[in-house]
Amino acid sequence: RLRGAGWSYRRRQDDAGCRVALKEINRARHAVFDRQEVEQPVPDGTALTRLPPGPVQERLSNLLPPEAQVAPLFAVRNRRAAYRLSHPDHPRGLVEMALDQACIDADTPVAFSEVELELAQGPHELLAGVLAAAELEPALLAARLSKYERGLIAAGCPLERKPRPAGAHLNPSARWVELAVFQLRIQLARIKLFEPYAWEGLHPEGV
Repeated sequence: RLRGAGWSYRRRQDDAGCRVALKEINRARHAVFDRQEVEQPVPDGTALTRLPPGPVQERLSNLLPPEAQVAPLFAVRNRRAAYRLSHPDHPRGLVEMALDQACIDADTPVAFSEVELELAQGPHELLAGVLAAAELEPALLAARLSKYERGLIAAGCPLERKPRPAGAHLNPSARWVELAVFQLRIQLARIKLFEPYAWEGLHPEGV
């Protein structure tokens, strides 16, 4: 239900304590994820559906029925080194850079290293400049998937959130050429869906 509404749900535990967050799901455009995130701290051991009042609890109450059960799909273990980047042309701008060594614990474990850049404050031009510099490094591969999407692969979850019923808009009087075009559109949509998985080489189904 959460995934169908376009949200992922995360509980994070680190030295700063325990926090839960809802993150908007969207596909990267040129390695840039532009998404909304809602987060709140919670006491350690809090049930995922029994949150104290806060922004995540309020949003969940609109997304899930009161009797909903939430179970984790996978866990991500991550070692992170964080840095702050600035630029003289944008004195009030700040980009947070993280070097992650992550391992996803699921049915099929997935390990990867990642450089993550986040615009903390300032104009998008600042982030664009940092990305342009990163693209000059041939050893870096632009990401098409988030950690959440990689976790779904590792957990064996289906890639499609809302399967489209085949032939839904066709009728018995449709011409053969209309059927052919419709089927080609379905295949093109699947190619676009699986392309990021093949690009990152994490799962053979992408190919």
